[in-house]
Amino acid sequence: MNRILTKLLLILFIFNNLLLIAQKEPIEIRDKDIKIPIGKQSSKGKGKAFDDIVSGMDEIPGLFTMYWDEDKDKVYLKIKQNQLDKVYFCDVTRSSGDAFMFDSGAMLQSFPFVFKKVGNRIQFIHKNVMFRAEPDAAISRAVDNSFSHSIIGSAAIEGQPHQKDGSLLIDAKNIFIQDIPRVSLISGYYKRKYNLDKQNSYFTDIASFTSNTEIDVALHFKNNKPKSTYTLPDPTSMVHKYHFSLSEIPKSDFKPRLADDRVGHFLTMYQDYSSLMKDSLRKKTNDAYEKGIFGAPTFVVNNKIFWGQDRIEFALAESNK
Repeated sequence: MNRILTKLLLILFIFNNLLLIAQKEPIEIRDKDIKIPIGKQSSKGKGKAFDDIVSGMDEIPGLFTMYWDEDKDKVYLKIKQNQLDKVYFCDVTRSSGDAFMFDSGAMLQSFPFVFKKVGNRIQFIHKNVMFRAEPDAAISRAVDNSFSHSIIGSAAIEGQPHQKDGSLLIDAKNIFIQDIPRVSLISGYYKRKYNLDKQNSYFTDIASFTSNTEIDVALHFKNNKPKSTYTLPDPTSMVHKYHFSLSEIPKSDFKPRLADDRVGHFLTMYQDYSSLMKDSLRKKTNDAYEKGIFGAPTFVVNNKIFWGQDRIEFALAESNK
């Protein structure tokens, strides 16, 4: 009996010591070989300080402040908190092409854009203004839900926000070293599809001012199955240069005027759905008035009452019987 009791006491002693050891040792959570003792916070996700990331780089202050290390081919774009979701204007021109499919000095796209923060990323969004409605129009919400904007670039936020003003830093290469000119799509029409080679594309010049920022890039495009192109020394490779002009949209009292086919450029074409509804209602009202059935808020046709402005169509149909 004493032996059994002694063994039980020994087992309890060993088990109790194992518990004490387990409580003293940190419990490890494995996440990509990172060991995090319980009770301590992971530093993962904090990143480097804003000033540490841009330390030693050339600062180019202006509308959008840029940081450039030409030797390392590294460019950062600074976005202030009050610049998020604000509409700016981007104008893209081709400085040099290949003199076969793409000419030099071509004015390409001009579009409104916003920088939008989604999680830990900044999206470069081309705003869709081709389909509109007046904000107070009943159809306005339906128009907003029916037509999509386009994301033409996206970049992860680098490090921590600026400690003073909360500005964010992104790698500008993920925004401007993109096939925004649609060379891949257009060259495909010529049966000579070229794809962007980001590794061999780079910034050539940057300037920034109070109300605008100017960016020049050289984009390399390659084709692994080329066709003969007499303007290129090697049809597998071509380099284009593009200029991006980012600017504020100034407040002005300028009034739009109707487009003229003889101008050929600087046309702003869009579909105004609130105008369509007004025109439609005006036509229906005029038709009803001409047929002698105009009235508000009721229409009496063939001894039938049609109640309300939205019943004009039914009243017209009845009048044609």
